[in-house]
Amino acid sequence: MKNILHPLRKRARGFTVIEIMIASGIFTVLIGATTMAMQQSMLGVACASLEGGMDAKGSDILELMAKELKDSGSKYANFAIDANGQSITFARSTGYTAGNTVFGNQIRYYTSTDANGNRYLARDEIVGGTAQTTILSNQLSSTATSVTAVKGINGPGYNVSVTGVNFTRTAAHVVTITLILQQRNDLLIANSATGDNTMTIISQGSVQLLNEL
Repeated sequence: MKNILHPLRKRARGFTVIEIMIASGIFTVLIGATTMAMQQSMLGVACASLEGGMDAKGSDILELMAKELKDSGSKYANFAIDANGQSITFARSTGYTAGNTVFGNQIRYYTSTDANGNRYLARDEIVGGTAQTTILSNQLSSTATSVTAVKGINGPGYNVSVTGVNFTRTAAHVVTITLILQQRNDLLIANSATGDNTMTIISQGSVQLLNEL
């Protein structure tokens, strides 16, 4: 019987330390890049969500004020906008008697600052001689901002300095409302010059008052 000798197979060798280090480095870079991309994506979603929420809140507040103001008029004895444009007092029409407008409870929108220095927007309604107060937002901007009215609301050239909110009588029966909401957002990289990392939303609209001509 023949003895058939098979050549010895070359023994498979393992990875060298250098190869392992190179592979580990490549893997680490890939993982790092993927993680950074995911973080940026999540940051974008979070900021968009915050901005959308603030924008919706500003729109809701404007809608509430517009709904009440459009049924008011300057024939109401106490109708007034203060010199700084930061409060408006009016009453909604409830009907007519002998050709005269009948007004309901007095309503006032105004801004103030709480004990923590936060600027807020409030609504007072006088019921039975007592003011019933509702805080609409405590996220008003506390710094003056120069705002130009949106074209089509009052036309170009209209400009006003706004600290949180501004009410301006822009025509005989038109009141323009500018609302600036501001919220700290720690997800944003602070501005290197001012250290500012706040998000600001400007909402604006005009209201046609009850026609009193």
